[in-house]
Amino acid sequence: MDKKFKDLYEELYDSLYEQLNKEFIEELSATHEEIRMEVANIEFKMDLLFENNNLSRLLYQADITKYQNNQLESVMAEFQTMISKGEKVSGLKFESSILSIVSDNTIDYHFCESYARFCYELLKWEDVFPTLYKKANYFIRSFQD
Repeated sequence: MDKKFKDLYEELYDSLYEQLNKEFIEELSATHEEIRMEVANIEFKMDLLFENNNLSRLLYQADITKYQNNQLESVMAEFQTMISKGEKVSGLKFESSILSIVSDNTIDYHFCESYARFCYELLKWEDVFPTLYKKANYFIRSFQD
């Protein structure tokens, strides 16, 4: 009976040890991933400060993360592609796409307009801003030669 009890004890101990070890490793991995993401965001913020242009200042002030910036760039590329294909695009759809990425309540359509404009000024996705905002009276000077 002692041998059977000892074997059962060792089996339970090993199982518990394995489970706790697995949970610890998963928790450690999650913590490592969080730290890695935070370091990437800090590096991204430093890059924004170094670039020191209108777009980088907008992103920095809005506290945009690197991941969010990648998503914003994807939206710009998507709209550039749609425009290149001659598809109809709207400012409302563009702004909704941008605002769905940036969930901060202090960010509104002004951010979207500025983001598109500053990308245009940097010669990125050059058709998006004029297509969406050329008819807006307050941007008329942006398109005068």
